[in-house]
Amino acid sequence: MKFNISRINFFKLLKFGTVGGISVLIDFSLTWLLHNGLGLNGLISSSLGFLFSSICNFLLNNYWTFGAVNGEGTKRFIRFVCICAIGLLLNTATVYVLTHWGGLGLYFSKLIAVIVVFNWSFLASSLFAFKPSDAIRS
Repeated sequence: MKFNISRINFFKLLKFGTVGGISVLIDFSLTWLLHNGLGLNGLISSSLGFLFSSICNFLLNNYWTFGAVNGEGTKRFIRFVCICAIGLLLNTATVYVLTHWGGLGLYFSKLIAVIVVFNWSFLASSLFAFKPSDAIRS
């Protein structure tokens, strides 16, 4: 696959960022509820928050950011799950390293992980999960 930066337009980046912001709110809220409200382990809470927000993220990005394509939902979702699996590894590793080795708090570590995963996720989503050939031409 040839990388072409012109295919990644600024408007899609703004939409992706908005969806990401919504996902971060869901992720942090669920992490807080599970960790502080129910007393679950921080890494487990963080992972469950990430997974649930990823489902919301896919739905919003599939229909709003990149435009749904009839018959492509399953293919897109499978590709998105692959990206999320790598994102989950990046998220969990970042939170673990920063909390256990860096001495940072759970939520500050999670904020840094969000920045790391956002960059990975936008690039991979644009080029793989919601590749331009799938998009509805307007």
